[in-house]
Amino acid sequence: NSAISDSTNQQLKVLLEQLQTNWFTQSREVIQAFERQAENNPQATLQHEYLAKYFHLAGDYERAAFYAVHSEPMMDLSDRSLFCQAITSAVLDFYIYKHGGGMNGSCISRPDQTIILDPTKTMNQSAKIYQTQITSPGLSKPAAIFQLMESLDMNKIKTIIDHIVSVSSPESILSFKVHVKQLKEEDLNKMSDQHLKIVKTDVLSHDDQEYKKQILKQISHLYLTRNNINEAVQTIIETNDADAAANFLLHFILDNKPNLAIQTAFDFYDKLSTNLVTKIQFLLLQHRNQSNLIPMISDDILSGKITTKLYLDFMQQNSRIDAPAIRTLGKSTTNSESISACFMMHSLMAISSTQYEHKESVANKLEKYPLFGLYSQIGLFFRGHQEISKTYQNLQENMGSSNPYALGGSIFGLALQFVGMNNSDSSVLANLISISDEIGNLPADNRPPVLHGLALALGLMSLGQKTTEISEILFNNLGNVCDCNYALILGIGLINFGNAEFLETEMCANLMEYLCSEHLKEREAAGIALALLCFRQESKVQPLLEKLQEANETNQTSFSNQTVQYEALAIALAYYKTNNVEMCQVLLEKAALMSRQSGAQLCIASLGLILSQSNHAFQLLSMCTRSFDSNVRAGACQAMGQVFANSGNQKVVELLCKMMAEQDEIVKVNAIIAQAFVLQSICGVELPDVMKIEYNEPVGDRQKNCLYKCDYKDDESFERAKNQQKLYGHGNLQDRYKDNYKSRIQHQLTLQQYVTQFRRDLIKLDEQKLLSQRATMLSLGIMNAGGLNLSFKLESDLQVASYVLFLQSFNWYPMMGVLGLCMAPDFMSCVEYTNDQLVDAQVNVYIPTDLYKKYGYSVMSKQVSTSELSMYVQKARLSSQDLKDQKMSENRFKFMKQVRNIAIDEFTKQANNVKLNEILETKADKNQENDDEMKIMETPVRIVDEMVDSVKFITGLGYKAVTCVKRGVCVVEQCEECIVEEE
Repeated sequence: NSAISDSTNQQLKVLLEQLQTNWFTQSREVIQAFERQAENNPQATLQHEYLAKYFHLAGDYERAAFYAVHSEPMMDLSDRSLFCQAITSAVLDFYIYKHGGGMNGSCISRPDQTIILDPTKTMNQSAKIYQTQITSPGLSKPAAIFQLMESLDMNKIKTIIDHIVSVSSPESILSFKVHVKQLKEEDLNKMSDQHLKIVKTDVLSHDDQEYKKQILKQISHLYLTRNNINEAVQTIIETNDADAAANFLLHFILDNKPNLAIQTAFDFYDKLSTNLVTKIQFLLLQHRNQSNLIPMISDDILSGKITTKLYLDFMQQNSRIDAPAIRTLGKSTTNSESISACFMMHSLMAISSTQYEHKESVANKLEKYPLFGLYSQIGLFFRGHQEISKTYQNLQENMGSSNPYALGGSIFGLALQFVGMNNSDSSVLANLISISDEIGNLPADNRPPVLHGLALALGLMSLGQKTTEISEILFNNLGNVCDCNYALILGIGLINFGNAEFLETEMCANLMEYLCSEHLKEREAAGIALALLCFRQESKVQPLLEKLQEANETNQTSFSNQTVQYEALAIALAYYKTNNVEMCQVLLEKAALMSRQSGAQLCIASLGLILSQSNHAFQLLSMCTRSFDSNVRAGACQAMGQVFANSGNQKVVELLCKMMAEQDEIVKVNAIIAQAFVLQSICGVELPDVMKIEYNEPVGDRQKNCLYKCDYKDDESFERAKNQQKLYGHGNLQDRYKDNYKSRIQHQLTLQQYVTQFRRDLIKLDEQKLLSQRATMLSLGIMNAGGLNLSFKLESDLQVASYVLFLQSFNWYPMMGVLGLCMAPDFMSCVEYTNDQLVDAQVNVYIPTDLYKKYGYSVMSKQVSTSELSMYVQKARLSSQDLKDQKMSENRFKFMKQVRNIAIDEFTKQANNVKLNEILETKADKNQENDDEMKIMETPVRIVDEMVDSVKFITGLGYKAVTCVKRGVCVVEQCEECIVEEE
């Protein structure tokens, strides 16, 4: 202290000059002595400047601001240095806090560590802990942080605030008004939609809940008056208030806008919590007598019944699978592995159909785990239905006498049936918990397979819920049976999906020991379970990697280095769909470490979880397909199938064709399955005769290269054709015709023809090797999933987790049923018409709410770019050419109106081609028999340019389906019985 008291101003200046490089070496005593001098003497400007800059470097902006403002005179904060910006930001936060704005928008961090000034720490170590928090007892965190600044002169604070406002942009000033609660209703009325978005973003971070709800309600009302319906709905959802949501729905209902009310109800059901939706139902039903629409919205949409109905009506009723091919494949299978694969194919084809055709003779051929897999996949047949299969009921009611493998499969099958399907999760979970209580009554030898099914079921039903009680149930059942432990460990990982904090628990430490187990399945389960914890946890994946590396170093065995592949999976899940190039490079390095080992396949397959469809993704994966290591090539095929699923990307298809011809079995098998994913949504039948494209160019005779007068309606058109031919000059007319044909639709037809050939090759099943047989059957199931109404997607957490399990399950087929959870409904838009409107093509396009959000419609809430337009149109099943030379609006609803007009044009063309008026007159509703096995497999959602009979639509909305005239476009008309009811 005496040394400090003797310091001169010159010495302080020297310290200030050196502060930037050695601030972290200053001792606690020196800093505290400077603080005492400064607090008692505001005129000690050098001490104030030193402390302000020191605490700024240490990251304690509140103290830095205090000393900068406390100084007499106050420090100059007018320049744009980082120091001044940090000080003014802290002052601004304090001002906002004083005016009730809370701390959510604050730049001041609120760490849990007190400041530690230790010169022995390195700079990096010190930087991590030089964060300050006043720890006065009895004070809340905000009050504790701003305790020091409370003593400052508010006139000085006001001066700084006035300066900040004077140099701020209008948007920043607007945000400031929101935070200090100075915004008035008349201010909102004058704002543009762009400024309203700024206000909404800021008010959502406000601590005052009543103020937040009040502003959001006003904003939603403004959007409504400006006919910006989508933003109004989204704002009401963000209020998280049942009264506001119910009144909003009532506004549409009583204003005679049923379509908007129905769409909004779907949005509420999808995006609000179950408790809020229940409250909205209760509030709506109090107005039941005011409209007939209220009971339907409350009882059907908000209860989730129609969501299930959408899922079932589009899938179950249109399921036309290739029964003859299935019967042929069933007869040709003789061993348990191929029988299991055949049943898996059947399960994928018939998802949601309840068309379970299991034969006892087939089941008797299976033993142990194949039986487990077969019974679990029965759940896929009943997926989306509320009733439980009688097969499951009989097994679970007679647990003591049931085959334990069939019983375990039935328990796992319950999860495959109900997980992710509306409001049934809680009741099924309770049922599973009750089963876990009864397992103790089973003979010891019968428990492992039952526990196996229970663990997987509980893991999926409690995915990401971090439920400690269920994790403990599974952990306490770990024993000496490695197959059972495999499922129990995976179940714990699924329950803690995306829960990086679980790494610090004692239970996780115990699971780490299985990484060096002698049993392969236990090592796999531990690695996958730990990787699952890191889902979307970019900042927290490093501790897991360190633990895995530590496990390698402390448990040196012949297989300890295999944890490298799980490090790769953890990184991929942490950086899911981020396209992080640096992490892709890390995965490639880890694959190199696992060279010539099966782990390299998982490292490369994990690349697909980071990448999204893009040219550089294809370049990277195609490079991997040229590797000398067959495991790397197989992993590249897996990643390519996942990344480019349903794209029909020509480059990918061509590359996978080459990989399918490889001699190495593991590469060939994965290429076949990947090809099925890529081609899944492409129609496999050539265009029918009635839909052939007509050209403006003259139609030439393919053999004689001449024109026929009879092909033209009059002499004038024939002469015009001859003159047009002369313009071409010398050459072969047929060749020119072919060139024109190729330039228009060669890619589309070539792809369709290849898909047809690919299907036929799968059905022939010429493969003699077991792995290839299983791959072809699984691929046929993928191509025809849900009767061609389902496509592979990784949009939900459940689908991502299921795909990770599927990556491991192909080598262990009982768990392959998880692939069914990755299948989701294809897009379908519906066209409403009346006979009068049809003549003028004045029709409306309706897109079911729970479907359009998955297919690019939600992109329109952001600024629309050219690439997003192209993506949306492709997803909407309109060709990119339809948008050529069209100037599309960036406004979301104007954009949809333009897309609707394009869809109407396409609808009109196709309606003329299939003579829709005649169809409407006859009301034909008969399924025509067709002996062609390839066409039996086709169903409405997957067909391009082909007329289809009998399409289902949501019941209860006053419409019924007539026919499907273009892929993804369903024509509906108003029901006569609905008209009678309205009258």
